[in-house]
Amino acid sequence: MRVGILTFHRALNYGAVLQAYALQRVIEGFGLEAEVLDYRCPALERTYRPVHFHERSLRGALSAATYLPIRLARRAKFASFRRRNLVMSAASYLPATISEAVDRYDRFVVGSDQVWNPDLTEADGTYFLDFVDDPDQKVSYAASLGKSGVLHRHAETYLKALASFGRISVREQDGKEYLQTLLGRDVAWVLDPVLLTDPETFRVIAIPPRRSRPYIFAYCLHETDMYRYVEHLRRLTGLPVVYVPGSLRTRLVGTRVMSLSPEDFLGWIRDAAYVITDSFHVVAFSILFRKVFKAQLKSALPELNSRITSLLGLVGLEQQIISESDVHGIALPDTDYSNALDLLATARRESLVFLEEALVCQGSH
Repeated sequence: MRVGILTFHRALNYGAVLQAYALQRVIEGFGLEAEVLDYRCPALERTYRPVHFHERSLRGALSAATYLPIRLARRAKFASFRRRNLVMSAASYLPATISEAVDRYDRFVVGSDQVWNPDLTEADGTYFLDFVDDPDQKVSYAASLGKSGVLHRHAETYLKALASFGRISVREQDGKEYLQTLLGRDVAWVLDPVLLTDPETFRVIAIPPRRSRPYIFAYCLHETDMYRYVEHLRRLTGLPVVYVPGSLRTRLVGTRVMSLSPEDFLGWIRDAAYVITDSFHVVAFSILFRKVFKAQLKSALPELNSRITSLLGLVGLEQQIISESDVHGIALPDTDYSNALDLLATARRESLVFLEEALVCQGSH
């Protein structure tokens, strides 16, 4: 059986490419052939192009020019990762040609990542498998709807597009509850693909940092308030900080690293003494590698928090969310995995059962 995976594999985003890698490996573990459809979503292609022409101020233009070499280096490293680690379709597809893939696969899996966030894809129907007629061929795995606070704006889209899916699963608990109410059918809540695999899957491709001394790894996407805790932890432990900034304007006491390959990214997490982040996938890899970590929720973008709170609640690690008392406390952070690993193992088994049954069983809807 041949399975086509539709996801954000071309995004210059570590979580996006690594979850695609994990999902493909898991499906292959079922004894099935799996290929990532080399689909070019117009909206995403514009988002991740190296040069943006919308800057109207001199400062904005200078910032874009400064960032260009970093963007180009990062693009090259992501392209290299895809070539070496993903089995992709021989053909590349656009919205006008994606229907040509129908006869080449027995099942289509859409997910993970925010594939059902119309604000990102500009409501690209391809991510709802609108080019596939047979419900038994249409499966979602850990699809994310994105911003939990604005789901109602897309109710009509979801209702129409998902009615013909054979099996539906999502990555966040609130997404499950929302779709079950809207569609009047069962929707599974499953793990992100990176958490389906053995940690060794990622350990073997991680590139170790050239560091002999323990360090704090800080990765920020949006919530710069997390830097208060990073600085507090640096003073508390005396350890150096290595950080991937959310902006070129970010300046911390520490070493800034840019243009990481996905393998470099994994290595910095794997070998860190402490990990501080507002990123869902950095949290996921911290759990996978059993790191001491703290997660920063987003005050400016609270609708993005459900992916982190869902995961931490599932494995009983809600205490890893940074609180105001943490920022001023004197206790070193710790992460108690005594129950978390058992809870994760149970969720992993259930998620694997869902995926295997959805791909192998006929007429399951």
